[in-house]
Amino acid sequence: MQQFFETLNFMFAISCDKATRLMSDSMERKLTFVEKFALIGHMAACKTSRRFRRQLKGIRHELQIGLDSDEASLFSGLAADDPSAFSLSLNARKRIQLELQQAEQDDK
Repeated sequence: MQQFFETLNFMFAISCDKATRLMSDSMERKLTFVEKFALIGHMAACKTSRRFRRQLKGIRHELQIGLDSDEASLFSGLAADDPSAFSLSLNARKRIQLELQQAEQDDK
């Protein structure tokens, strides 16, 4: 019985931090029914989390499209601890900035 009430509490009262983690997890694995239900309930009430989800999906979409040639060259032959391996090209920065501006306009 205690587990039932813990499940209900989880489903109806998750924080933005928990919702963020669930959104991220959903990109890598299938969420359980309880997790999906909790996330849907939170998203219905939280504008900030809806914006974050759109941004997360936009970033994932950009990564799936692939890096253009100058961005890909940043990663070739560089060690993981080399900070320059993780810098973005001007083109990538502009695309991200435009996507973020679009998401902000959609929220207004």
